Amino acid sequence: MQELEQVLEDFKKKKTELKVLEKLKSWKEATVFKVEKDGQIFALKVYKNLNERTFQKNSAYIEGKFYISRAQAKAVKAKNTFGKQLMQNNWIKREFYMLRKIFELWGNIPKPEDFVDSWILMQYIWWEEKAASRLQELDLSIKETKEIFKKVIGNIEIFLKAWIVYSDLSEFNILYFDNEIYIIDFPQSVDIRNNPNTAKFLERDLKNVCKFFSRKLEEIDHKLIFKTLSNKYLHNAKRID
Repeated sequence: MQELEQVLEDFKKKKTELKVLEKLKSWKEATVFKVEKDGQIFALKVYKNLNERTFQKNSAYIEGKFYISRAQAKAVKAKNTFGKQLMQNNWIKREFYMLRKIFELWGNIPKPEDFVDSWILMQYIWWEEKAASRLQELDLSIKETKEIFKKVIGNIEIFLKAWIVYSDLSEFNILYFDNEIYIIDFPQSVDIRNNPNTAKFLERDLKNVCKFFSRKLEEIDHKLIFKTLSNKYLHNAKRID
């Protein structure tokens, strides 16, 4: 994998040896590896080559994003090679800074450690060779389900305090380990201060989450939660340029 070889070179330039232990997950945009650095275990998210990535479904998530020059904005809109490179670099940088901002507000996410143009290094959730499980893989008790639901909604509010809406939240990107949740995969998250699709994305997140937890609990109406959070955060967000 050409991208992984480049990552290893990036670390060598920092005089750090990175040992790849195993591939954890791969999808259209990126591959995640379990790696060792300075005797510690991390998760390394390596974004794929531009020619292997698809940007056609991302327009709603980057809408409202400003670029330094008209030439850059035009290239991004045209989706030429230069535009795709700008989009990818911004996508990765944006994801890292969103993660760091949320982590600083005590959000339940893996700690972001470092990033370069094509990769993000972050905390790997494990203990004694046992890794965290995705929420949809677990058979939880009613009590556990209630506690986790409260934590998920609490984290959605933390995201909003950081001016962020996740935009694609579901049981598939929530990990559970040692009585704690960890929300992962933020590349499509949006800033509520400049994206016009924020309300739609927030309601979709809440609908997905409530639908999943309603399988164990009594039916949860996402609309009431959406109204409360929307009134508290979306209506007060000031546009930034």
